Amino acid sequence: MRKMENVCNWERKRTKLNESSTTAMSKKILPLIIAAVLSISLVGIAAAEDFGGCEACHSDIADNFATSLHYTGAGMKGEYVRGAAGEFGIDMDMFYAEGNCSNCHATTCEKCHEGGHGAEITIDTCDKCHLKKQSTFVGDTPGHADKGPHADIHYEKGLICTDCHNAEELHGDGVEYGTMLEAVTTECEDCHKSPAKTVKGMNVTQYSPDTSSPQDTRRKT
Repeated sequence: MRKMENVCNWERKRTKLNESSTTAMSKKILPLIIAAVLSISLVGIAAAEDFGGCEACHSDIADNFATSLHYTGAGMKGEYVRGAAGEFGIDMDMFYAEGNCSNCHATTCEKCHEGGHGAEITIDTCDKCHLKKQSTFVGDTPGHADKGPHADIHYEKGLICTDCHNAEELHGDGVEYGTMLEAVTTECEDCHKSPAKTVKGMNVTQYSPDTSSPQDTRRKT
């Protein structure tokens, strides 16, 4: 009988020791688990902030954007390499980094999507960076220095940049291109050799070698 009591007492003591040991271990491990979870969360938040926080929900677009010309600035770098940078041996990657060029270039979603969800992309959105080329599109001389003779026929028809350039071209498609000519997939034939094609409710004029250009029409008038 006494042996049985001793055995029971020993089992109680062992159970208490195990419980104490488990509690102590839990107290040691719990802070580590909390720290690990927080570190993972903070890494996720930091990564999301690389694109203004939009990456948290739009990770697929953000992944592609990271290799786009808008983000890398490769097209601009290439233009300089073909000119002064190539002539004088300037390292454009180093120049881009040291000059903090990315502060102005589209390194976050808000650079184009001002106002967040639902904000409209207009021709003024693109003009902030592409004014030298876009000014002639709207009928101004380069850089909007003065009023030009006339606008591009597409602008006169009410079209803006995003009517031709799709989201994949602007956000990137995951391939790191070196020039705009490589990245842009839109071609004139997409509209002007596509019978029954309509854009913004308008029937698109189909290409014909007999079609007079708007420039010829203006000269006659």
